[in-house]
Amino acid sequence: MVMVNGGGCPVTTKVRNIQNVGAQLAIIIDEFEENSWAVVMDDDSNDGSGRNLHIPALLIPKGYGEKIKERVLDEKHVAM
Repeated sequence: MVMVNGGGCPVTTKVRNIQNVGAQLAIIIDEFEENSWAVVMDDDSNDGSGRNLHIPALLIPKGYGEKIKERVLDEKHVAM
């Protein structure tokens, strides 16, 4: 499992990079303050390049992601 911040490049690129390092799950922290649970991720590259992605990807709200990062940096247990 790899968790990264959103933004900077398409989600498909992030997921592909995570997949290429051997992770089995990509967690993307939403870069916007929005209802991330209502966002549907699709092939945002618009060229079909997302078709070769084989791992699940999850977009989580920015606030949740920040809390998880804080706990990890404080070396506290994080159950997911």
